[in-house]
Amino acid sequence: NPQVLEATNTLREFLFNRVYNVQTAQKEAAKAREVVRLLYNYFNEHENKLPPEYSFYSGEAERRVIDYIAGMTDQYAMRLAEELTH
Repeated sequence: NPQVLEATNTLREFLFNRVYNVQTAQKEAAKAREVVRLLYNYFNEHENKLPPEYSFYSGEAERRVIDYIAGMTDQYAMRLAEELTH
């Protein structure tokens, strides 16, 4: 329906102009990279802190660390990074 399409496009334009803040998204992306980098470095240096089941996933320590971090929720990763820095 052309009217629905027009309304959808109007809403989309409004959201991108007024709601979605590119600077905020860039700051969040930078923070996420920092958290992942911190976790990666920590678990590469302290592989014994990985859950035991990750020892079965790969023979390569770096791969186990990457798999562990990739499986984390955002909230868990941020909370863990916060704990590690304090």
